Amino acid sequence: MRQAGRYLPEYQKLRQTHTLEQLFRCPEKIAEVTLQPLKRFPLDAAILFADILHILLPLGCDVTFPQTGGPQVSAPERLQEKDVVNTLDFVKSGIQLLKEELSVPLIGFCGGPFTVAHYLFEKKPEKMLHQDPKGFRQILEMITDASLAYLKMQIDAGVHAIQIFDSWAGTLPRAELEEFVLPTLKKLTGALNVPTLIFSRGSAFYVQEFLSVGADGISFDAGRPLAEIRKEVPKQIAVQGNLPPEFLYSPPDVIRKKTREHLASMQGDPGFIMNLGHGMLPDIPVENVQTFIETVTSSPSVA
Repeated sequence: MRQAGRYLPEYQKLRQTHTLEQLFRCPEKIAEVTLQPLKRFPLDAAILFADILHILLPLGCDVTFPQTGGPQVSAPERLQEKDVVNTLDFVKSGIQLLKEELSVPLIGFCGGPFTVAHYLFEKKPEKMLHQDPKGFRQILEMITDASLAYLKMQIDAGVHAIQIFDSWAGTLPRAELEEFVLPTLKKLTGALNVPTLIFSRGSAFYVQEFLSVGADGISFDAGRPLAEIRKEVPKQIAVQGNLPPEFLYSPPDVIRKKTREHLASMQGDPGFIMNLGHGMLPDIPVENVQTFIETVTSSPSVA
């Protein structure tokens, strides 16, 4: 998952001397933080260190990351349409640096349009969604178009796959999910020429809705057992997940037991990607992550 490095002491040491803006917008730091988990663990892929709100920069917004309280977005009265490639060139440069060092595939990503709007409207997008649905849809379209240009830039720079994090989409009622979210995700997945993964909170309960997006894989949250979800997902679609991140607070023997049980429940499924059902939490002990990964890599069920 995207927050894979933030529990690492080497990342936390960097944060003592660098703001998130400095890390996010410096190609050398993008590469350094992306590589940190790979230097500790035998992972099958790297995921680009970036932020889902980068896409608001070419739309004329200012995005800052205070020490507490989450990101803050300052938006103009009307969103702008600056050149995405030039505005986010630091991401492209970071990918190019990574390509020189990585021996595993690199996953690029963006935030889903609704989730970006969630932060644009101060975590209350439903207010505009109901007050001005036409205007809200236009804003989603602008975010979608900018995101598509951003993802194509990442692909041109060399990423091997894309994951779209529409984390807040699954909190909507079904009718609003179908009206405002799914069309934007379909537009993104339909225009990309590399494998695509979709993630959202609530995805375990919106299986058919997220299947309709046309992605090559779906990352499911921990709401339902993945083996149960797999019965609803065609075999040609990969499934990723979905152990709750909180289980990594458990003692080592419990981590091993639950990991093995999860692997056993998906044994023989060629489209299964072992992962968590949401992002890594920053205070999870590194040694617990190591226990988890060692259990996975040494298991006969993934041989």
